[in-house]
Amino acid sequence: MLALAIGAIMLLVAVPVLGDYQAQKQLREPTEKLADQIDRARELALREHRAYTIELHLDYFTLQPAQPQPGDPPSLAVAHLARGQRLLMKSWGQAQWHEVRDFRWEFVAGRLCEPLSLRFQRGSAVIEQTFSPLTGAVLSETSSMP
Repeated sequence: MLALAIGAIMLLVAVPVLGDYQAQKQLREPTEKLADQIDRARELALREHRAYTIELHLDYFTLQPAQPQPGDPPSLAVAHLARGQRLLMKSWGQAQWHEVRDFRWEFVAGRLCEPLSLRFQRGSAVIEQTFSPLTGAVLSETSSMP
């Protein structure tokens, strides 16, 4: 009986922790997928000597050739944000965050990409990333997960 009571108490403590973990995972997952798409865009641009774009939309982003050729798939990778998650952006020199509306982030072999900061937000949980114009890699990241 004592073991059952201890097990119940442990379960009561674990459930909120698991819920927080799941929320953090849902917020983190698109940031990892975006990093993968950036790496792939840069690699394809260098290997194929043509531009690739990551199109950022309100609730998803996609990787595709900047100028599709016959035989190209409509998109190479698509990542959706979780329900209730928002994607905001800030271009270099901008002070305010604004919602992403069909933004094309271009990656061209041997050229800089646009310096960009993105904010993935769900409720009061936030991940902000600033990307290098040279490599597209994350230069800095901050997060707040209450």
